[in-house]
Amino acid sequence: MDTTASPDMVRSKMDEKHLYSNMVGWIQKRIMITGYCSSLWKEEHSITAIEFLSEPSTTSLFASVNRVSNELIVCKNKPPLPSAGVKDVAFFVRYEGCSITLSNISAVVQFGTFAIKQTAASVFKIMEKVFYPHIF
Repeated sequence: MDTTASPDMVRSKMDEKHLYSNMVGWIQKRIMITGYCSSLWKEEHSITAIEFLSEPSTTSLFASVNRVSNELIVCKNKPPLPSAGVKDVAFFVRYEGCSITLSNISAVVQFGTFAIKQTAASVFKIMEKVFYPHIF
């Protein structure tokens, strides 16, 4: 059995990686939180962002900086737990079941920032007023 990848397969994988790289860059440019700089972004963060971008069932992505450890935290589906070093959180939400492409990312993904001291109720109120009308 030949396990060598065909040139078309290799080209397709490279195109896919380039496409996701551009969309991850789109996300990175929109993270506006205290202490964030692009040098904090690691390969593991790109992997999490690509999971958000490529899995239609993953509806949210969150990013925060722990100022005590100077570490970027990127997670999907739920925000990071509150801690003394985290001041604010960037969020990205998408329509459930919708595919994200480079051409529709601006229309499909909504983003913003909230202070970690806000309660869940206040965040839901903001999301209800801002995003609910656009989703339903």
